[in-house]
Amino acid sequence: MDESDLHIHTIPSEASFLDALARGILDRYGDQDDPLAISDILVLLPTRRAVRALGDAFRRQAGGNVILPSVRPIGDVDEDIFALADEPAISGTEPTEIPPAISSVRRTLLIMDRFRRRFLLSRLVKAWLDTSGGGDSVVLATELAQSLSQLLDTLQTEDVSLERLPELVPDRFADHWRQSLEFLDILHTAWPQILKEQGAIDPGDRRNKLLLALHDSWERSPPDTPVIAAGSTGSIPATAALLKVIAHLPKGHVVLPGVDLDMPTEMWDRLEQGHPQDGMRRLLDGLSADRAQITPWDDTVAARSLQTRTKLLNRSLNPWQATGQWQNLSTTIGASPSHLAAALQDIHRIDAADPGEEAGVIALIMREALETPGKTAALVTPDRNLARRVASELRRWRIEVNDSAGRPLTTCAVFSYLRLVARVVETDGDAVALLSLLKHPMAAGNRPAAEFRRLGRLLERGVLRGPTVPGGLDGLVREAERRLESQDRKPTLRLLRALDAALAPLAELYVEENAPFTDLVRAHVQAAEQLAATDTEDGAARLWLGDDGEAAALFLNELMEHGATLGDIDPLHYLELFEVLGRGRAVRGARALHPAISIWGPLEARLQRADITVLGGLNEGTWPLEVTVDPWLNRPMRAELGLSAPEQRIGLSAHDFVQGASAPVVYLTRSEKVEGTPTVPSRWLLRLDTLLEGLKAKDALHSDQHYVSLYRAMLATDMPEQAAHFTPASAPRPAPPLAARPRELSVTQVETLIRDPYAVYARHVLGLRPLDPVGADPGAAERGILIHDILNGFVEAYPDALPDDAEQRLLEIGRDYFDRAVEGPAVEAFWWPRFESFVYWFVPHERQWRADGAHPQLSEATGRLKFNSVGGSFVLTARADRLDKTAQGGLAVIDYKTGAAPSVKQVTAGLSPQLPLEAGIALDGGFQGLRPGHIDSLAYIRIAGGQMGGALTLISKDVPDMVAASIAGVKQLIAAYDDPAMPYLPRLRPFRDDIAGPYDHLARVQEWQTSGLGGDE
Repeated sequence: MDESDLHIHTIPSEASFLDALARGILDRYGDQDDPLAISDILVLLPTRRAVRALGDAFRRQAGGNVILPSVRPIGDVDEDIFALADEPAISGTEPTEIPPAISSVRRTLLIMDRFRRRFLLSRLVKAWLDTSGGGDSVVLATELAQSLSQLLDTLQTEDVSLERLPELVPDRFADHWRQSLEFLDILHTAWPQILKEQGAIDPGDRRNKLLLALHDSWERSPPDTPVIAAGSTGSIPATAALLKVIAHLPKGHVVLPGVDLDMPTEMWDRLEQGHPQDGMRRLLDGLSADRAQITPWDDTVAARSLQTRTKLLNRSLNPWQATGQWQNLSTTIGASPSHLAAALQDIHRIDAADPGEEAGVIALIMREALETPGKTAALVTPDRNLARRVASELRRWRIEVNDSAGRPLTTCAVFSYLRLVARVVETDGDAVALLSLLKHPMAAGNRPAAEFRRLGRLLERGVLRGPTVPGGLDGLVREAERRLESQDRKPTLRLLRALDAALAPLAELYVEENAPFTDLVRAHVQAAEQLAATDTEDGAARLWLGDDGEAAALFLNELMEHGATLGDIDPLHYLELFEVLGRGRAVRGARALHPAISIWGPLEARLQRADITVLGGLNEGTWPLEVTVDPWLNRPMRAELGLSAPEQRIGLSAHDFVQGASAPVVYLTRSEKVEGTPTVPSRWLLRLDTLLEGLKAKDALHSDQHYVSLYRAMLATDMPEQAAHFTPASAPRPAPPLAARPRELSVTQVETLIRDPYAVYARHVLGLRPLDPVGADPGAAERGILIHDILNGFVEAYPDALPDDAEQRLLEIGRDYFDRAVEGPAVEAFWWPRFESFVYWFVPHERQWRADGAHPQLSEATGRLKFNSVGGSFVLTARADRLDKTAQGGLAVIDYKTGAAPSVKQVTAGLSPQLPLEAGIALDGGFQGLRPGHIDSLAYIRIAGGQMGGALTLISKDVPDMVAASIAGVKQLIAAYDDPAMPYLPRLRPFRDDIAGPYDHLARVQEWQTSGLGGDE
């Protein structure tokens, strides 16, 4: 090759690359009298989006429609491109003889079907795990196969052979690296054989072979028509080799983005990895070219201020050894202080509080751009979460814009629905999973959607809330028959039967020890479609509609087509495997979007330009992305194989940053905190700040917080008008009329009235009852009821003397209640051992109690005390756990506590008046079958379990006075609340400040407690 024949050009970063490229092509090859003048030109670009965008650039530069050249993405080269070569045969091999990528779906598919390779690798990995003792999880095997697929892509992209793999681990490395290489031997030995059996090759390998074939073809027989490769950085060796050939073609041109032609040679020669020009330097070295041989692509000159800005950005990212030259920067880049100020006039920095605020600010900037007809705006970011947030914020103004990278399939509604269908079957009707499925918009069960939702709510309130119902859907049917009223029972039972019928195909496979993976997929799809059908619309038509549905359908088709490779699996692994395989799949919108608003990744933005460019997510670890540790190869091993260092990617990312920041109007945005954790600004922002500070131009980069204030004001106006001047609420003071106030309370509710009057108001005046949690494990309430029932049964069975084997008898009664009452692993693992421990504490104490002359009179007895008050008669009710007659002829009032018992001080102070009030009811003859008498003692028996077993709190001092004071106190309390002006205040005397009450959210307790506006009461 004659190095003097190189045709290498550059388009500066401050220019719109594709517009300049189109303009240069028209200037060189266009002919106003020949509309076909440029049609025979071949243009190679890095991405498909750039291919589409170049068409728009040609129309802008030509002032209307124009017959375009042939434009192809260089990474997706195919056999058709060889039509430009006079001698397509290369070393006896036709391009069409190169084996296809491993997908058998379509021969023309240039990107390998990742699923097929993933399944084949899963089989190999699983075999290795089986023989190495690593377990037999097909899910683990598939996750490892995905990681191997990524490593294969890297190796083939960089054209690195695995031949030297067995020699990579010297004695100085830890032993686990040897194990890693044993695992990687799958790629070196077994995988090539699998490919040979399939008659296919990896997609990266196929791309390299096609590019090499094209390289050889054009080298032997250069095409007669122009070939222009533009925008590539040559990061793929096969691409770089092709660029070298194109640069030497008689009609070839290589157009590079943003080569810094002004950087001093001594600085250029010592560029380090991570610098934005390092990739360009490496490419030029590979092309055997010098910067002096590069010429501008066209004669367009950007504004002086933009040129100065680009130079400033490049210098700010210079190697650390060159930072000493920053003080002379104005001279080296030929810019006066006024030019520097002008260069930074239209570049703004915005520091938002968090990602939500950052997204809102970006959306405001883009929305404002639309106020000027014809103006365009683009967000450039590698942060896909930020991109989705911005797209969501733009919908506030009904602006639809999609992230060019698409949305993860796993976050879409169709995938979540499919996940829930399998989850319900896997968990055998788990309440949370079932309720989530019933509330999913895709579920309809052959009914109108509104009716299906109504039946789902009936099932939720009547059956699913509370302790978990055992027995799957059959158990739910039994509970619905038992709990629901007749008018609700029949439609709810029909709903459960419809669910059972829809899920049956998949449920039948789940009872098998192993099932074919493809059968599970088909049954999954069948169940999902049947359950998605409405009374008027087919389930398949609803599910697979739109971008999400099409992507999910393609995903499932690939699972069914290639899943046979996995053979049989344990059905309990199916859902996890389904989710693992769905990762990495993207949904890209096909509908018409707003033409002036775009969201691009850095690679796509490299060649495109908008009037307003927002570079978002400029935090360290996001842009640039954090350099991750390779799980398979450490740095020395990568270097031995010939793989590039991870820092090279940082250099390419820095180049993309400079390209974007050289746009006419730029906003640099970041979040100061992410998920509450402070962030570090991107290294590029820090270097730029440091450079400007050294130039004594610290304020030249405008900190523009105007949009932050505007976004916060907009959020305020989104709320009701009074929220614009928001002040926290004070504690509520509801004072309902006397007619609405309760005229009957239990002794436990009296304690609630003392401690938290608002809870009594919410329950007895508003009629609100807290909902039980969905599918909850049996909790403290259920445990308390169970233990009370057991002890009541024991007392009723042995009202007088206890048998010699009383412990065994109590355990037998307890076992019977446990077996009938509740189910769940926590019951056997925790409740029963604690109950056993309590039994061996309780029986000796009970035996001694009775030996001292006491014996039970009543257990689980209900009593009433009626008295007159200011507002009329009032009834105090109680349910006493136990009333015993003592040796002195009086009564002992006993209460069982499965939780903490109140202290003697709390009882005597009147804050826990339950037992004194029960005693007062007994003295008044309020318990049927119990003659009034004096009260000797009050007692709490705590069922503790563990080493303690139990505990007795006995109150026998001044009990008559305490009982009289409690009865007088409750009468005074009711009289006070008979005053319509008396408010029901929240958390007046809480038992503990750190325990929330069931109605605290209604009283907005957290709001007024944290604001200090709780009042003085």
